[in-house]
Amino acid sequence: MRIRAGPVAVRAGRAGRVDVARRILAEAEKYGLGKKDIVFDPLTLTISADNTAARETLRAVDIIKHELGCHTSLGVSNVSFGLPQRDMINSTFFAIAMERGLSMAIMNPFAVEMMKAYYAFRALHGMDANCAEYIDFAQSVPQTAAPAASAAPMPQQSAGGAEYQSELQRAIVKGLKDQAGQLT
Repeated sequence: MRIRAGPVAVRAGRAGRVDVARRILAEAEKYGLGKKDIVFDPLTLTISADNTAARETLRAVDIIKHELGCHTSLGVSNVSFGLPQRDMINSTFFAIAMERGLSMAIMNPFAVEMMKAYYAFRALHGMDANCAEYIDFAQSVPQTAAPAASAAPMPQQSAGGAEYQSELQRAIVKGLKDQAGQLT
């Protein structure tokens, strides 16, 4: 069953959205539906039309999650409609929404910035044992910028012509277990 809040709740901002959520919960209870059965979408509006839109949506997510104890969903990219470089706004909004208690998102899973925010959030919040998911994801993301010249070690040429970025790499490649352990 899907019940939409409608334009009255949108005009009323966070208070209207939360009021509608409370009314829906009361009505759902009459039909035996519990909080776990309902997902609220407090509507993501674009900040290019209203600079308070994101803040009101985020506050509604927070209240619905923490005070009402319900799940939430958002169409994340709606927040940046009409703006250039939308991934910057979308991924930041997504991270903040997750912090506020967002349960699920309607988003593009192929947007690298969104997925960076998702995996980093899970790692930072202890939701990713040993950061395994983050590491797997990070290894799949192509490097976009080369490291700064001063930060990269100079390659070392071996007698056989192979290049090594460090003594440690040379020891590992050569199988020099004791030297690698010492360098580590």
